[in-house]
Amino acid sequence: MDLATTLIVGFIIFYLLFGPDRLKDIARMLGQATREFQKASKDVLTPLQQTSSDIITPLKQTSSEILAPLQGLSSQMTAPLKGVSSQMTAPRPPITEEGLLRDTANKLGINIEGKTTSQLAEEIVRRAGEISRKLPPKEEEVKAEVAM
Repeated sequence: MDLATTLIVGFIIFYLLFGPDRLKDIARMLGQATREFQKASKDVLTPLQQTSSDIITPLKQTSSEILAPLQGLSSQMTAPLKGVSSQMTAPRPPITEEGLLRDTANKLGINIEGKTTSQLAEEIVRRAGEISRKLPPKEEEVKAEVAM
């Protein structure tokens, strides 16, 4: 049997046992019991909700006071990294022989304005020779000269 059929059969049996007058009294008592139960549960829940609200509100304020400086610190720590990540993901121009020569010349302090790649290469070789003569000899070179 489905639920509707069960309820109808139950109602008919209930009606036959108690009669129409007694059925009204039972329905009235069930309604009052339901209202009293709802009132009692509300009376119990209202103080509990108020108490929990009294506890939760200061906790939320305290947590926001603690988290506010940390959020600022977090943004301070991640700000420099944003620039680094954009540099890492930015496409690099292709490396060319001329680009390498110009970069090397700039690092050696050579003026690159209006010079051809062959002129830059010659100046880089000349400057590298000047720099190597200023450096102290390596230990192996000293040993080789002593052995001669």
